[in-house]
Amino acid sequence: MKKTFSIKSVWYGLIALFTLLPIVLLLPLIMHRSHALMLENAVLIENLHIDRIKGEVQSETKRLISMLENKGDSMAYALGRGPDIDLLLELFEAILSRENSIHALFIIDMNVGLVAGMDRSHDTGRMRKILPPQQPHERTFDADSPRVAIASMGRNYIGSPAMHEGAWNFDIAVPIGPRESPTGILVASIIVEELWGDIGAKLTRPKVDTYVIDRRGALLSAPPPGAIYKQGDILTRFHIVRSLIISERHSHMGALGAYEGIKGVPVFGVGAQIDILNWAIISEIPEEMITGPIYRFLLIVIGLGVLFVIIFGGFGFWLANGMLVPIISMSKSFKKAEAGDYSRADTTSSITEINQLIAGFDHMIGNINRREISLRKSEERFRNIFKNSNDAIFMIETKMDKIVEVNPKACAMLGYSREELLSTPMSAIHPKEIKEIGDFVQKVYKEGSAWTDELTCRTKKGNFLPAEISASVTEIEGKTFMIAMVRDITERKHFEDTLQNIASGVSAETGEAFFQKLVLSLATLLDANYAFIDEFVDDDAARTLAFCAHGEILDNMTYYLEDTPCSNVAGQRTCFYPYDVQKRFPKDRMLADMGVESYIGKPLYGSAGHAIGLIAIMDDKPMKSAEHLESIMEIFTARAEAEIERMGADKALRESEEKFSKAFHSSPDSITITSLEGGRIIEANEGFERIFGFTREETLGKSTLDLGLWPDPEIRKRFTGLLEKNGTVTDFEVELKTRQGENIICILSAEPIELSQTPYLIATTRDITDRKKTEKKLKESELWLQSIYSSLEEAVIVATADRKLKNINKAGEKMFGYSFEELEDKSTSVLHVDHDHYMEFGRRIKKAFDKGEPADFEFELKRKNGEIFPTEHTVSLLKNNEGATMGIISSVRDITERKKAEEALWESYRLLERSQKVASLGSYALDVSSGTWSSSEVLDKIFGITDGGFTRNVEGWLAIIHPEHKEEMQNYFAGHVLAGRNKFDKEYRIVRRDDRRERWVHGLGELVLDEDQNPVKMIGTIQDITERVRAERELAMHRDHLEELVEARTNELTNVNKELESFAYSVSHDLRAPLRAIDGFSKALLEDYAAKLDKEGKNYLGRVRAATGRMALLIDDLLTLSRVTRTRMMSGQVDLSRLAHDVADDLRKECPECNVEFAIEEGLVAQG
Repeated sequence: MKKTFSIKSVWYGLIALFTLLPIVLLLPLIMHRSHALMLENAVLIENLHIDRIKGEVQSETKRLISMLENKGDSMAYALGRGPDIDLLLELFEAILSRENSIHALFIIDMNVGLVAGMDRSHDTGRMRKILPPQQPHERTFDADSPRVAIASMGRNYIGSPAMHEGAWNFDIAVPIGPRESPTGILVASIIVEELWGDIGAKLTRPKVDTYVIDRRGALLSAPPPGAIYKQGDILTRFHIVRSLIISERHSHMGALGAYEGIKGVPVFGVGAQIDILNWAIISEIPEEMITGPIYRFLLIVIGLGVLFVIIFGGFGFWLANGMLVPIISMSKSFKKAEAGDYSRADTTSSITEINQLIAGFDHMIGNINRREISLRKSEERFRNIFKNSNDAIFMIETKMDKIVEVNPKACAMLGYSREELLSTPMSAIHPKEIKEIGDFVQKVYKEGSAWTDELTCRTKKGNFLPAEISASVTEIEGKTFMIAMVRDITERKHFEDTLQNIASGVSAETGEAFFQKLVLSLATLLDANYAFIDEFVDDDAARTLAFCAHGEILDNMTYYLEDTPCSNVAGQRTCFYPYDVQKRFPKDRMLADMGVESYIGKPLYGSAGHAIGLIAIMDDKPMKSAEHLESIMEIFTARAEAEIERMGADKALRESEEKFSKAFHSSPDSITITSLEGGRIIEANEGFERIFGFTREETLGKSTLDLGLWPDPEIRKRFTGLLEKNGTVTDFEVELKTRQGENIICILSAEPIELSQTPYLIATTRDITDRKKTEKKLKESELWLQSIYSSLEEAVIVATADRKLKNINKAGEKMFGYSFEELEDKSTSVLHVDHDHYMEFGRRIKKAFDKGEPADFEFELKRKNGEIFPTEHTVSLLKNNEGATMGIISSVRDITERKKAEEALWESYRLLERSQKVASLGSYALDVSSGTWSSSEVLDKIFGITDGGFTRNVEGWLAIIHPEHKEEMQNYFAGHVLAGRNKFDKEYRIVRRDDRRERWVHGLGELVLDEDQNPVKMIGTIQDITERVRAERELAMHRDHLEELVEARTNELTNVNKELESFAYSVSHDLRAPLRAIDGFSKALLEDYAAKLDKEGKNYLGRVRAATGRMALLIDDLLTLSRVTRTRMMSGQVDLSRLAHDVADDLRKECPECNVEFAIEEGLVAQG
């Protein structure tokens, strides 16, 4: 039986269906749409927020760059003064005090040398000066560094962040001086945390974490509280970070979805690039901010749905009870249908939600479209890289040993077409290394990537190419592929073989032939015009051991290192100047003569670790790779160092033998060599004959007993006993007898030596008879010396060689505040400011003593009370009669007062220099005898002397004078000044040397005469008076036309006054009309609506009327002022106190909330 349903059951089913179905269908759609809208809204807000932060960071960076450029002008001025280090340090301190984000400042010159610098401690904030030879933060400034190369071309440079002393820093370098030819480079080290900290704190939003990364994905800013990552961590695991690294502008979170953020919780990321700094900003929106409101909205929707079910269901049940109406309606509908009428009733529906769904869908399609365009661009870039790579690239399906893709370079390198390579197995390309290529592939799959340069590739022609291969594994559409990059290293292998041949050829040579062959090989190998090897003669000069020029060996030479590129190599560092080496060393004329454009030099070190020479390459074209050149030079460095030391050792041995021979025969002491058996003398020098009177012929073959040199045999016996016991005897004082029978006092020393494997005894005898006689006289003179020593006004300090104080005079005790007992046998370091000063003092005296000169310099010392004061030292070595150093003696002068006077003089000089610049007044000093003169910087500027080729003599001065004045000035100087012994006081015209512009100057000079009244010098000034002369001429011209000018000006003034009066009348008439309206309506308001206005409103209207009244008075005064030229001047009394009260009342009305007290004295009256 067919199952049927009642209308009631069907009705209840329809009620349930149409109440629950909308909820079931619409609820997911509402949740999805709500989530999308919330997400889009959050992205929009966060993008606006990031743009604000980006703008703040870029504005602050540009402000710092602009500030550094502005300060660069002052620093260029300081550099031009020598440089003026004090002024530079003052500028540094001012900048660091004002800019918290700047950690350090440095200035380097165009020779890449540090001029001065200053930094600030991260912990204490204390500033520290940095002067050469210090190097800031272990930095090296070389010509190849981007900051130097870019700033040298007149452009600003912003570096990448780097960690230093626990903080992230980046450099800003700006050129100093003219952009086309900078005079130096200003480098500022910026602390990222300081730059970002204030901006990040100011613009931080609740619940949203914002931080900064660099192009590598490293976290630069301090992580937010609760973060699981620390500063400096690489965040490339975040897809938003990876997206930012490869994108160029914004990276929206869009379809990327949520990820675990910096705090380890699900977040959505939004980011943008900071173009000027090459950083990126990332904001992380917690997923809870998006889903929380949605869940709360869902609860509300569910509640409303339940309410809807209850209401709609109740209504349906109620309607079901009156089932007749719907049945009749249905019946009528069926009848209409039977009659063929299928028309529907008019219905209305809202499509707002549908439109919103369509708009949301369109927006989603648009986002997908933009992503696809970006993806296509990215694929196009990688396709171009693949196509245009200089290395061959193979894409290999290794399990099938099949090549699936190659680039054009691979086809060109192996000689195959693309189709031929795709059908060729890898084993056919590497037939010699089947096992090796298999091991290499296994290593790639095991480790993810690998590299080797031990494989070869067979070309289509059958040739084998040595290759360098790097490979990595990637997965595409579920398949595993190996990407291999292959580089042809045939040229490199050939180059290595050539190097090996050169090394083996050179190793067989020694001495001068070795060095000549080495420089010839280097010049040929590197295709350079010049190659040479130097040996340092001293600190200032070097001597070539071999010099190759254009394939020929030139004669060796000695030259001074100063102002040459070799001087920097002598400073024990490799120097590379790829181009413009002549501009960097303009004083090295040899570079210009040889046409040298580029230079690389490497120091050679001795076994003691100090530089003993250098090896260098020069060429007339730019050099490319410093690493390549230095690696080649490194191969021959050790051999050259060893050869230089070997030659030095041979030379030292020859000199030692010569010195011993000369010392033996020229020694004033008696030196004898005797056999141990029998004591026979086998050699004696001239000193033996001079002391004892025996000739060499009488001496040889005899013993000292045979010659009768020992008057007392017991003493000889004691001497031989000491010799047998100790092996040597030193300074044995004994009385011996000469041939003439005279007893003399001698010091005898003896020690055994071995000559031709035979033992001998060498004995040295010194006659000290005269010394003994003088010792008594010396003791007597010591008393006189002590009295003179104590009476000196300068402090005199005597110390041992290890600087232990042995004596100090009374003046020294008074100067330092110590007694001699307090200082005796103590280190002189107690007199120094600190240990560093103590060590520096030692270095200075050692440097002077090494040159064989007394040390004469200024130094700061410290008194017992801690006071530090300046002193002047003269330090000399104390030596005995034999020339041995016993200690040092230092004369110390307190120069405190002199320093104060010098400082005052220097301040006066600086004031004079500034005054000369303000007055355009230069100074000069002329040597009459030679005709040469020196000039100040201001005078050089007046004359236009900007180059070093100008000769400062009388002829040079006459060449600057205008041709119309030259003969007159020559006669004036020779006749009136020099011959007449008169002062130089003359105005004349010059033609500036640099720009050929004419200027008027006023020269003054005073002659300095010798004792015969002949002029030897003239000192004076020259002032630029061009503007004064021009003004005088204009004044004379105006004076000639003064009456015409006065009449014309009078007519003009009359017309102007008429126009002014007419204008004033019109203005006053036009201004009165609105004033009357304002006053009238304000009065009407007060009279007609007073009851509706409160006290404050009435006060405002009163102030309006008072202001219109004052304005009317001002208009009247304006009219009166316009007529002042036609009326008589009237004077009268002015009440200043009243005027002050009126002004105070107006100010109180303008700012009633301001609590200001005015102090006005009453009764102040003036005549006006």
